[in-house]
Amino acid sequence: MTTSLSLEELYSRYALETDLKPATTKHYHSLIRLALREFVDLGADPNDIETITRDHVLRWRLVIQARASPRTWNNYSDHFRVLWKFGVDHDLVDTNPWQKTRLKIDKKRKKTLSLELLGRALFATQSGHLEPGWFWSSVIRTLYYTGIRRRQLIGLRGADYDADNHLLTLRSDHSKTRQERIIPLVRGAHAAIEDLLRGYRAEGVELGPNDQLFNVTRVYTRYSGASMSEYQVSGFFRRLSDELGESISAHRLRHTFGTELAERVDIKTVQVLMGHADIRSTLGYVHPNLERQRSALDQLPTL
Repeated sequence: MTTSLSLEELYSRYALETDLKPATTKHYHSLIRLALREFVDLGADPNDIETITRDHVLRWRLVIQARASPRTWNNYSDHFRVLWKFGVDHDLVDTNPWQKTRLKIDKKRKKTLSLELLGRALFATQSGHLEPGWFWSSVIRTLYYTGIRRRQLIGLRGADYDADNHLLTLRSDHSKTRQERIIPLVRGAHAAIEDLLRGYRAEGVELGPNDQLFNVTRVYTRYSGASMSEYQVSGFFRRLSDELGESISAHRLRHTFGTELAERVDIKTVQVLMGHADIRSTLGYVHPNLERQRSALDQLPTL
């Protein structure tokens, strides 16, 4: 390395040479703002990244652990480790103090939703408290029957829905793995999208091939903007959770999709349907079935 760089300059060079998604860019900006404030308190100078040592990183880890979960720290560590690796690879910094700084996380069962709660959720969309109910009912059912992520939902366009062949195209620019996929639509998913389109027609909304498929801003003035955002989807689920007295989210609908499938089909099929690049991600949805274990143990020879 020939000259020192500030943390912001390192990120700027990294962003210039890397095709970052808008959400990743936004997250890096918030992480860097946080680091600029807190590394100064630890005695490092963010205007010269060479002054940020492993000792500073580990002491910052203690600070974060005191107020947040290990998962939060690992997210910080992963992002900064990638940033410093770029610096090392391009001779911008000598060492990477973020190597092997992740925390171990206790593995817990993924939180899923019962069919009873999902039934109550759909009923709540018709209560008049969560308008437009027909729209949000379609959102819940589509997420449940497809397992797609929130960002994939808002990324759908009119042309992505193939009504004749019951198919849905998930675009690469809204995919976590940057891969375009075509998924089959079961009867429930197809019905959910058809109900959505009927609702649009009743409101006098014409859906073009390049228009956002799920867009609440076109049918309800309470929502601002020209297109629906992830934030608006999350806001609906927060209000729905308040209405039900139990937590429900797009992410938990995806967990429910994966868990229910894992109990019924082979793990490779689950991986494909969930769009996981690494099967280890899919294995998190496979939970021990006590009755299957009991049946397996019953096969032991009797003494």
